[in-house]
Amino acid sequence: QYFTAVTGATPDERTLARKADIVGESLRRLTAADADVLRPVLIGDRHHDVDGGAEQGVPVIFVTWGFSEPHEADGAFAVAHDNTELRSLLGV
Repeated sequence: QYFTAVTGATPDERTLARKADIVGESLRRLTAADADVLRPVLIGDRHHDVDGGAEQGVPVIFVTWGFSEPHEADGAFAVAHDNTELRSLLGV
């Protein structure tokens, strides 16, 4: 009930393996479901998220409580160090 689309790498990691492809497929699914994709944002914790979002023109909010190293946030739109900062960045 909380998600319009859930997209990840395919089991063979060939059809959808690169993060940019996964982000693109997510946008396609959201568009097909009539979701508003005019201002998407990706929340991620790895450099793959930042790179994939950038390739698709989707800004990334980098969260520091995942599996990343600090330098992986380079290129992110914003960085959130906790849930309060993330909620503030999202305007909720």
